[in-house]
Amino acid sequence: MATIKFKLDGEKIYLHYRQGKKEFQFYTPHSCKKENWDGDSMKKIKGVDIPVKGRYRMKGNSTDAIHINSYLDTLESTLKEIVSEIKILCLNEKREMDFYQIKNKFLEKYAPEKSEKDSITIQKDVTLTDLFSKYTEIKSHQLNDATLRIFRRVQRHLMEFSKKENHTLSINDVNLDFYMNYQKYLIDIYQYMNSTINMEIKKVKEVSNFYKDEYPTLFVPSSKLKRMPEPDEQRFTMSYQESELFYQTAFENEKIEIDGKSLSISKNSLEIVKDCYIFSFNTGIPYEPLCTLTELSISSVEIFEEKVIYKLGNLSFEDSQSLMGFLIKNKNQLGSDSTDISYENKISKKNIPIIQYHRDKNKKILVTPLNQRCIEIIEKYRGKQKRLLPMMTNQKMNFYGHIALKQSKLFNDEVTQINYRGKETITKIMPRYEAITFHSARHGFASYLLNSGLPISFIQKLLGHSDLKTTQIYAKANAHDVIKQAYNLLK
Repeated sequence: MATIKFKLDGEKIYLHYRQGKKEFQFYTPHSCKKENWDGDSMKKIKGVDIPVKGRYRMKGNSTDAIHINSYLDTLESTLKEIVSEIKILCLNEKREMDFYQIKNKFLEKYAPEKSEKDSITIQKDVTLTDLFSKYTEIKSHQLNDATLRIFRRVQRHLMEFSKKENHTLSINDVNLDFYMNYQKYLIDIYQYMNSTINMEIKKVKEVSNFYKDEYPTLFVPSSKLKRMPEPDEQRFTMSYQESELFYQTAFENEKIEIDGKSLSISKNSLEIVKDCYIFSFNTGIPYEPLCTLTELSISSVEIFEEKVIYKLGNLSFEDSQSLMGFLIKNKNQLGSDSTDISYENKISKKNIPIIQYHRDKNKKILVTPLNQRCIEIIEKYRGKQKRLLPMMTNQKMNFYGHIALKQSKLFNDEVTQINYRGKETITKIMPRYEAITFHSARHGFASYLLNSGLPISFIQKLLGHSDLKTTQIYAKANAHDVIKQAYNLLK
């Protein structure tokens, strides 16, 4: 179902076309004050607000209103004719309605009328590097510094690729061939693994899609330019296999011993890394939010616990096991008349300490409970710095972490790390401590909860993942636990 409406952006009139979940806007050269615009409104009838559909036109019979409404009528009728024409074409070819074909054909006719909304000149063939500059400028107040650095790095790689491959980087040439060549370039020049290449390709698609969806009037197809790539041409996917993840268990975390004798690094620095890692392992909080935590991040939530209290005469027992143990131990003294057992439900209040943090990555506010080990770490560093924990740079965390893990002698067993570069499989045998990073703590948190029986949907909520597939990557069931649970079910 397609809809065509005219709306106001401030005082600018623009056409809004929607087909299913796809939509585009076209800004007209005309303006209208809000009070003179007949849009959707609410009308009070017998004390009840009733929505009233507007005409989506300028009110009144003034010369301006007649002229502008006539122009809007022409735009709407032209778009309807294009929709009807392409609908018939798609029916004859037995395929679905082509949104991009409708959008391109309409813009071919009307895009030359320059839009004041768009600051990039539409008369030139826009390049990807132009769009990256524009995108980072627009999103600079929404994206954090680390993400902006990634976009700028991709932009730099694109410029280098353009010089080496003599590619124009025109947005009209962003097609399957471009993605294949860019992938090959990143492998040949930077020796990137597939995970990093995927990240760069996603950034290119994010920028080009933003440009096409939010600024359709920037694209001016002409006889000299290629058509905007159809969806099939953009369906570039890489063969991406998941690499094995390595992390330590809760038991191993506490067994890490610090002696401070390696590479003239102070024992205090290694102790800090250990404590911060254990804190992350017990909360699932990644590196970046950990650096921003303060005392204000900590609060508590009140919960109600229901307990069954067993009574035997004047004695009370908090669980059935304690009661049975007492009965067995004192069966000779109690006699047969002393086994009159009753029970009652007791509801008690309890305050659970929690920590709240913000993730720039997905703009979510997340909450996780604090166990006793986390409370001890907080108390250990309380008042020694402005932040909650004495965090170092991520590079130092990983470097010192490897030293601490190596000293503990718990992580010297060899593991095989498998990565993928294009169609090539890269296998590397290394001590397990080299494969563990600070971010491994978050993976360990998820896997520990999964192996302890917590439903994966709860783990997804704690980690703040929108997609359950992401949580499944984080939460890996321990092979020993899988065998044990399967045996218990099948025996």
